[in-house]
Amino acid sequence: MKVRADVVDMLRAGHTQAHIMRTLGVCYATVKTARDAIGMPDPGAGRRPQQDPAAAFAARTEPVDGGHMRWTGTRATGGGTVMGLNGQYISGARLAFTLHHGRDPVGRVTAGCDYPGCIAPGHLTDQVMRQRRRAAAAAKRPARLPSDPEAAFWAQAKAVDNGHVEWTGRRDQSGMPILRVSGVRRSAHRMAFVLRYGREPIGNVLPGCGRQGCVAPGHVEDRPMREQLRKQVAALLGGTT
Repeated sequence: MKVRADVVDMLRAGHTQAHIMRTLGVCYATVKTARDAIGMPDPGAGRRPQQDPAAAFAARTEPVDGGHMRWTGTRATGGGTVMGLNGQYISGARLAFTLHHGRDPVGRVTAGCDYPGCIAPGHLTDQVMRQRRRAAAAAKRPARLPSDPEAAFWAQAKAVDNGHVEWTGRRDQSGMPILRVSGVRRSAHRMAFVLRYGREPIGNVLPGCGRQGCVAPGHVEDRPMREQLRKQVAALLGGTT
């Protein structure tokens, strides 16, 4: 009698003789022939052979595009994956995690990908892994700025040579330094002016020191200050001609 490959696959996956006969519509003799061909003893003649966990898991899953995997086996009342393995019921997700990571999971096992119900061993995460990912993400986030505008300004300003101050914070699309405090956004140059002179500037605020981008409070000027400076220069030049 010809040995059927599908019967051999189900035997190696640990399925019972009755289940194989029911699923494939074959008789006892077909199953016995396949069992004899692979050297598997008749379960009726002795103790039932132990199932291979990896094979048992593979028999209850199917691959999906993108490296994902779908569960085709039994599900518990709440929808979780469940399977019988060597005389006990276990979670398919927890078995998959153990097979991939070589250790038992801690806490709940969930898919870390975006495919609903994915059971791919490499996509599963436990509580320890999720905590580590959250900690790593938190370490990459920039420190929260102080709510006080002056403190927030100096937290993003760096003193350099000759009294100049460089801006280390955010910039707008044109490259101008900006300051955002408590949800309010404003120019870092204007904030520097307020810190130095105690009033809101009039017109554009620009560094008068000649260094592009400098936000040193003592170096920034508004329109009236620039106009006054031009008048003083004109008067000086007029008086020497």
